[in-house]
Parts: sequence; C-alpha cells; structure tokens
Amino acid sequence: MIMLDSMGERYVHDPVVFGVLVEGITMRTFKMDLEYDRIYRPINVRTCYLPRGKNDLSVLKGTLRGLFQLKASAFFNLVVRSLKAFRSGWSKDEQTLTRKKYMRPTALLPTSSLICELLHDLFPN
Repeated sequence: MIMLDSMGERYVHDPVVFGVLVEGITMRTFKMDLEYDRIYRPINVRTCYLPRGKNDLSVLKGTLRGLFQLKASAFFNLVVRSLKAFRSGWSKDEQTLTRKKYMRPTALLPTSSLICELLHDLFPN
C-alpha cells in the first residue's frame, strides 16, 4: 500500500506493484493495483512451492517459472508505463487526479521517535 500511495502522490498512470510472500515452503507472487475507490486489490499471480531438500527438486521448475513470470510482468509493466509517460508527459490529468482520491491513509508505522516516546510514557524516570 505504501508503494502504491507513493506512486499515486507522484501522479503515476495506472500504478501497479509486485511482491512475493513466502510462508514455509509455499511461495505466492502478487500484483497490487488501485483500480477502484479505496480498494487496494491484491491479485495472486502464482502459487508455487520451494524445495525442502535434494529429493524435492521437482518443484524447482514451478518455482523458477513463478519468479520468471513475476520478473516479466514487472518489466513489462515498467516499459509500458514509461512509454505512456514519455508520450504524454507526467501530467496531472483527470485519471491520475481521480486515482489520487482513491487512496486512503496508510496505517500508522512505528518510527524510532514514536517508540521512544511510548517507552518514556510507560517507564517514566
């Protein structure tokens, strides 16, 4: 969400981000966009498994396919966005202004100063 918000603040046309989630031996690749009002839409692109040992190398083919698909999708998206920006310029057109309104505030992220302040409130000396 933070990356999408950052792209929206910079008036990027059709912002999309990609990510990987690994849980144990399961690897999921995701694409996230902001096509609708206040809906950050994560799309599961592919689910594959990581090998657990030398006898489990048969799953490596699917894992590599998933990573190559993620790389190709991200690269294609970057090239298409760059060409659109080059042709039209980074302008604040109606679509980017509308998409900026779609964003919602990001959840509070703890910073070192906030943590120090909370600790000081909990343990005053």
